[in-house]
Amino acid sequence: MSAFRLVVRPFAIAQTSSPVFSRISSQRVSVYLQKRLYAKKKNNNKDEDEFHHLKPKRGKQHKPDEIVVEQNNITDPSLKFVPSSLLPHGADYDREEKAADEKMNSSIRWFKEQVRNVETRSTGRVVPDILDGVKVSIPMDPDNKSSGNMEVGLKEIATVGVKHGNTLVVTVFEEYTLRAVEKALYDAQLPGLTPNRTDARTILMPVSQPTVESRNALLAALQKQAEETKVAIRKVHQTSQKKVKTLGFDHKSGAMTDLTALVNKRIEEVDSTMEKTRKTVLK
Repeated sequence: MSAFRLVVRPFAIAQTSSPVFSRISSQRVSVYLQKRLYAKKKNNNKDEDEFHHLKPKRGKQHKPDEIVVEQNNITDPSLKFVPSSLLPHGADYDREEKAADEKMNSSIRWFKEQVRNVETRSTGRVVPDILDGVKVSIPMDPDNKSSGNMEVGLKEIATVGVKHGNTLVVTVFEEYTLRAVEKALYDAQLPGLTPNRTDARTILMPVSQPTVESRNALLAALQKQAEETKVAIRKVHQTSQKKVKTLGFDHKSGAMTDLTALVNKRIEEVDSTMEKTRKTVLK
């Protein structure tokens, strides 16, 4: 707001020799305008101030629907800053991330099965579940060896039972699979378990009572399986990274960051499971 003020100031004039001039203008006035600026009057009516919602309100609670900018903090959810890592990466990325997570979880499920077997054996109990993780490679066509092999679970081609409370009994359905089953049991390298063939369809595996040495051997074998699981998870991560790059994401993008966070989470899950099992077995 501004205002103008008329200012009149008289000033004396030096005496002259002309009596007429002295009589007419013994004094002369000076007239000029003086402009003054005044601060705008404070408007207490917020409805008339279109910028009132941008003014900081200190020490007050804001309503959910009120937009307040104060120290870079915006209370309106629709105006909050969203990091690029939280933005959606597209349906193609979501599908790839889901597929990678399922593969990682598959490896973790297998590892947790081995954990349950170790915990069971460390207590001295003998149960058929000890052999759940054993895979057997058998010919697709027994009459044609050139037809190739297929991998199946042990319980798909044999039964597993317990005899005398301390011996596992494996009985195959078909005699031609006995040798493949025996080889698979050896390759599994189960601590303290040695397969002994008794006839054309039966394998016995005595289970000794656990000792400190046998528990340490179980944990050593489980630690090796944990490392194998983490290697499998990292391979899935590497494959997924290549596929995500083909979608247009570089190594610094939020999509790559999310993918790395996922694999770190799964590896941490393996490590925590291993540590928990170690404490359970050695207590």
